[in-house]
Amino acid sequence: MFPISIRKYASLALSLLIGLALLLSGCSVNASAATGKAANQTFTYPNPGAEFALPNWTASPTSGNGLNLDPAYAYTEYSVIVLNMIEAQLLTFNSSLQIIPDAAQSWQNTNGGKTWTFTLRPNLKWSDGTALTSKDFAFAFAHDLSPNLCTSGGDYNSPIAANRNSCAGGQFQYMFLQYIQGVQAYSTGAASTISGIQTPDNQTIVFTLTQPIAFFPYDMATVAAEPIEQSVYQKYYSAQTGASTYSEHYDLGLAQSGPFEISAWTDSSGNPVQPQSASQIIFKPNPNWMGSNAGNPVNLQKVVMPLTSNPDLTYTWYQNNQVQEATVPPSEYQTASAFTDFHSVNNLQIDYIGLNKFVAPFNNLAVRQAFDLSINKKYLVDQVYGGALAPTNHFIPFGIPGYNTQLLNPPDSTASASISGNIEKAQALIGLAATQCLQNTAQSMCPYIIGNHFVSTRKNTCGYTYGVDAQGNSTQQPITFYGASDSPEISQFVQEAASMMSSVLCLNVKADVSTYNFNDIVSIILQFTNTAQTTIGSQSALGIWCFGGYIADYPDPQDFTSNQFLPGSGNNASNVGIDNTDVALVNEMKAADSEMNQTQRYQMYANIEQQLTNLVPWIPFGQPKGIYRLSPNVKNFYLPGDGFMSDQDWPQVYISA
Repeated sequence: MFPISIRKYASLALSLLIGLALLLSGCSVNASAATGKAANQTFTYPNPGAEFALPNWTASPTSGNGLNLDPAYAYTEYSVIVLNMIEAQLLTFNSSLQIIPDAAQSWQNTNGGKTWTFTLRPNLKWSDGTALTSKDFAFAFAHDLSPNLCTSGGDYNSPIAANRNSCAGGQFQYMFLQYIQGVQAYSTGAASTISGIQTPDNQTIVFTLTQPIAFFPYDMATVAAEPIEQSVYQKYYSAQTGASTYSEHYDLGLAQSGPFEISAWTDSSGNPVQPQSASQIIFKPNPNWMGSNAGNPVNLQKVVMPLTSNPDLTYTWYQNNQVQEATVPPSEYQTASAFTDFHSVNNLQIDYIGLNKFVAPFNNLAVRQAFDLSINKKYLVDQVYGGALAPTNHFIPFGIPGYNTQLLNPPDSTASASISGNIEKAQALIGLAATQCLQNTAQSMCPYIIGNHFVSTRKNTCGYTYGVDAQGNSTQQPITFYGASDSPEISQFVQEAASMMSSVLCLNVKADVSTYNFNDIVSIILQFTNTAQTTIGSQSALGIWCFGGYIADYPDPQDFTSNQFLPGSGNNASNVGIDNTDVALVNEMKAADSEMNQTQRYQMYANIEQQLTNLVPWIPFGQPKGIYRLSPNVKNFYLPGDGFMSDQDWPQVYISA
């Protein structure tokens, strides 16, 4: 997954308006006052990032931000926000990000961590009253891993046969389910069933893994572990498209297992529309929610979710009393933090500059390390993001268990990590690369470091020799640093970082923040993930880019190490370990994934993080804060470090009187 950080967070004036409305509503206010709850239990909760609803792929859009509400397609933060309201998972996390029961009431591992057994709660039901069983989960896993569900060369998944390419293991949920026995054979079409998933009865599902996996319960607390009502899926299945449009019919009260169900797709005025053109989603309580008879009933009677692809717009809505919660843009951080309705949490996220190890000049270790040390992360983050990001060198964010406080920044093995860079060592490293080029100009990095077709050489202010033409001009080729055009902060960051890199390293580093937006960059890097190729057709791989960051799918160091950098991982855009490189690191990541002793496992991941820091497949620069404003009369709503409130906690949210 490549989720960008799009946080949503809300106005005292709004609570005053609601209070006035309650005063005007007469005796119902007094009746509610006894319980401390308002008569009107409506929460207006915007979803930034999603431009329109489009819950499935009856068409094949090539641009825009549409919700994906079939879990097989869901990978964006804004899609998961909705799914966490309308669907259960086997397990979930509480507000402290500890694993707790969800649809499964208990779980255990045997066979040294290779067999995991989950027992469902009794009498689970779908929103339409149909029994929800272990077979619904097994069906969902098979659907999520279907060989027919492949990326179509972009961030969108398409069930349209003509848009699909062969993609062994390319399904979005594959990374959570890859350790289950038989998944690889099934996902590539070599087997018709998943041998490692068994349902001995309606309340039990058993997973046999290919190796011991201590973090497997965390995988079962993601969208990959959400059930699908098989009969509803099949009702709306089309043999012509090879897909089911069941999620477009959520408003009929079907196939939902969470505390809420979707009651309508509407335009911004509340008029019903087709889901493909909806700019607003209306939710109501699920009458068959598992908590209703277990002391956890839903309090809210309605949730209104406006959709927009512009996160900053939600803050304008909040200031205009149109919504009750909103993200605070980084530019507003200092001002907003003074309000009593301001909230901040350390996101389990790392924003980073991505590098492709096979694209020159980043196919040279000294060059990658030089680029890392050339930028003053503290200065850049403070300049661009104010207090909304904390500068960092870490791959594993603060707040993840096993966080390594002793991380060192390459190539200095004696000093603690520095977030302000090291100009002297950066220049020495790029000088080392220049020396290598003078000895062998045929290396692919050399046109970028010393230039090409030069008639003479000079020594620059960085202390190394480079080539010049007959007029004395540098022949160094430009290094293009791409930034997402649809993020003002990222655009500014890339431009300032490129200027700093160019100045410190005496290289021709150019910022390009107009050619590609977020979706474009993701589309391109997906094409070149897990391959040593640098061109595919007319498209060239990007050597250096920034589109945002990676936010945790679950709070475990594995999610930011082997889940990002093992060959075969859908996140390995830097191509670590491809072509049998980095063998020792790859083997250590595999060993850590199978270690069942938690203390030992955390130490192994800390060692892996240090090796990744030395290898520089990413240049981490900031850990974002979840900053939002929330109307004071909205009680028990929160956003944890991973950004997603559990379905088990949603029922406790209410509007105070």
